[in-house]
Amino acid sequence: KQYKYDENISLLENINNFTEYLNKIFIIKTINTPLEIKEVVKVPKLNNTRALLALTGSNICSGNWESNIQIFDINTKKVLTNIHGHFSGINTLCLINGKYILSGGIDAAMNIYDPSVVIDENKKEEEGESCYRGFINGHDATISKIIQFKDGKVATCGYDKKINIFGKLLNNEAKEDFPIIELTEEEKEKLEKERQEKEKQEKLEKEKQEKENKNKDKNKENKDKENNEKQEKENNNENKEEEEKTQDEEPKKELFYISLEKLTTFELPNKVFDICELKDGSLIACCLDKTLRIYNMETLKEEKVNKIDFLPSKIASLPDGRIVVGFGERDAFGIKIFKLDDKKELTLEKEFIAHTKNLSCLYILEDGKIATTSLDGTAAFYNPFEMKLVCKIEEDNKKNFTSLTQLEDRTVVISSNKGVIYVLQ
Repeated sequence: KQYKYDENISLLENINNFTEYLNKIFIIKTINTPLEIKEVVKVPKLNNTRALLALTGSNICSGNWESNIQIFDINTKKVLTNIHGHFSGINTLCLINGKYILSGGIDAAMNIYDPSVVIDENKKEEEGESCYRGFINGHDATISKIIQFKDGKVATCGYDKKINIFGKLLNNEAKEDFPIIELTEEEKEKLEKERQEKEKQEKLEKEKQEKENKNKDKNKENKDKENNEKQEKENNNENKEEEEKTQDEEPKKELFYISLEKLTTFELPNKVFDICELKDGSLIACCLDKTLRIYNMETLKEEKVNKIDFLPSKIASLPDGRIVVGFGERDAFGIKIFKLDDKKELTLEKEFIAHTKNLSCLYILEDGKIATTSLDGTAAFYNPFEMKLVCKIEEDNKKNFTSLTQLEDRTVVISSNKGVIYVLQ
């Protein structure tokens, strides 16, 4: 096959089209390669996993129905950190700025953690060693999904009929800023002034305290000899105890806490099951009222409401702009692939039914494959270009497949409700 030069468009547009053409050829060669289970790993305290998140290297983060978050190394089979930060099950995990984990749960809580802080599960977390970095308000019911856009914005959705859009990630103490959206010069100057003012105030407080201490010492010297000797003896004893106590104590590390700046909230007529970013940077949501709603992230306004004739459960966006929607009822569950035109209208291209129970995860792999996992203990992988099922992984139906993620080396990891991780290649 050859790419034909289109004389009706510019050279740059032809080059872009040719690049997409080459990418498609490469993807088709790799996308039809079936996946197989290479390893089954039993992970301690990983029962009832609901969410998986790939971190750097071979590390993955999991969240379960028992409100625990765990960081695990697939290669070494070691648990690096156990985090207990929610009051009920965890639904979703998202990596913010490639640095922080943002978790959302049934308790409507959103917590921020620093995965670089390793906590030994056999030791009590000491002050200065906590990986907890903050709590984000925004929902009144179960949080179903958290995502980060390419431009840095963060979106969350839930059963309280809300979609929240957040901007920059800020340190609450204003000593440092972790921008998602670049700060303006005025904002930088404001933060610097606040920091300088705080340092100035701390210096004045310290000088005042030193002056008060000197006055106290001077008053003590004016006391009679007998009281002075008695007081001196007591002070010596106290100083000795204080010195011993100080020697035993290690210097405390200074903690910092961060939060997200809310930009807006979209109020919807019904529960929101899932959200994702489209190719043009818009947000699309699938809802209980059988709608797919599109929001413009530049104007922060609703752009289009597409009514559909089925109940959507999951949603994902393909690199070429098409969208994938999970659906199902009774014993027939699968995905529908839609084309999205310039007017945001949907056209159904293909429907796959591959499962007998609800979908637990919908994921787009690096090579372009669509991946789904189901509570029936199966995982399916599809080629969205040739519109075919590439392969299907089936396990014991007593083990529900609950989530899926992909590591940097393209290894696929699937979790189950029985504390078992499946490694696919």
